[in-house]
Amino acid sequence: MHELKQATSAHCDTGKRATPSRASLLVAAMILLACTACGRSNLHRVSGRVHFSDGTPLSSGRVAIDFGNGRSARGRINADGTFRMGTLKDRDGMRPGTWQVAILDSDLLDFATGKVVHRIHDRFKNPKTSGLSFTVPDQMTWDVIVEPPQEPPPR
Repeated sequence: MHELKQATSAHCDTGKRATPSRASLLVAAMILLACTACGRSNLHRVSGRVHFSDGTPLSSGRVAIDFGNGRSARGRINADGTFRMGTLKDRDGMRPGTWQVAILDSDLLDFATGKVVHRIHDRFKNPKTSGLSFTVPDQMTWDVIVEPPQEPPPR
């Protein structure tokens, strides 16, 4: 047994490191590339603008879509009302389909009064009641028109 150990040690102790072949590296690189593209290959760049009927932009909030199973897409609304949708990461696009859309986080806090200012009608905060629906990839640029909140009835 001692001789076998010495022979094995002598055989492996050449001072050279084992290097993978070019073919092995190429296969590994292709597998890695395929894995990083998983889920992204069918994403389409979707952007748009959220505004009121008079053209005034909604200057903050999020455009949101719930795919179900805990998956969603979202786009941050910029000061000029523009947004770009992201699914796996910010602004990377959306998968194909017809989607109902909600507008979230558009309320503001009035620091002077401490009251929340609702800037859009509540129906836009729920994809089932918003009336907003878009089909990807048929509609890649969305024109989202929202309405101001409904005035409370006079007392």
